[in-house]
Amino acid sequence: MKDNLMRLLTATLLILCFGATAKIIGQTTDNQYAFAEATTEPHDISISGPGSTVLVTEPPADAIYATVEHMKVLPGKWDDYLEAEKAWKKIHQGRKQRGEIMDWFLFRCTYPGGTDAPYDYITVTHQTAKQLSGPWNWDTMVKGLTPTEIAIADGAENTRNLLDRHLFVFLYGCDQATCKPGNFIQLFFNNVKAGRTRDYEKFLEDGTAMRNEAIKSGKVQAWSIWKRVYPGSPDLDSHTAVYAYETLEALLKNSAPVDFSAELKKVKPTQSYDDFLKQMNELRDFVGSEVWRKVDETE
Repeated sequence: MKDNLMRLLTATLLILCFGATAKIIGQTTDNQYAFAEATTEPHDISISGPGSTVLVTEPPADAIYATVEHMKVLPGKWDDYLEAEKAWKKIHQGRKQRGEIMDWFLFRCTYPGGTDAPYDYITVTHQTAKQLSGPWNWDTMVKGLTPTEIAIADGAENTRNLLDRHLFVFLYGCDQATCKPGNFIQLFFNNVKAGRTRDYEKFLEDGTAMRNEAIKSGKVQAWSIWKRVYPGSPDLDSHTAVYAYETLEALLKNSAPVDFSAELKKVKPTQSYDDFLKQMNELRDFVGSEVWRKVDETE
């Protein structure tokens, strides 16, 4: 188990988290805004592959990463799994206090759900690049836990299958002064069209004021946009937009998809919403959406 944990970190694959609450898009341990736009200008680099050249934007030095891990609970192990996550929360709380991570979250996948759903729970960990390359010492991590809690944490693999691990980097989102706490998040998975990455990300950036206006109008609680780092594949979504809501009722009322027409008219009176949607569809393909409920988080 401990060897698996070491490989987990050294593989430098992080979460997909999102702005589910003010904390998710909130402060770091040194009181800096975790998801404010980076002040360091990124620069473009070209990566050549078999028969193609892909232009990507290198994240700034102070970029925030999210490691997203998907879990499938083993039959009859639901209570045991949640007990294991309680023990792991204490471990992650200690990591946060030592400055090794920014935050850790546990989500339950509400939709899709059921026996045939691909996964049941998701953990999300926010870190800087420096934190990602930091130490991973089991004895240090379990310091302060009881022998029973250590055994429960060490036996987590007997309660669930860790299906995969994905790493995302934060692009845009509301800052702490704007976003509000929320317990449900809706994720929209998108795949940018070939050769349109820069155009699509500029389009997303231009929508910042519109999405912030949706918070003011009470349509959403918070929002953030993330870009996939690993694993990379044309078959996987490249960008994820996340919107937070206080309740499932509020989510169902204002989502699928979120209608920003009133907000766009307020911040850009001369731009039609139909043109906005047309431009969006020219830049990316919609892959799918999910709803997650926040179960727990570090303090």
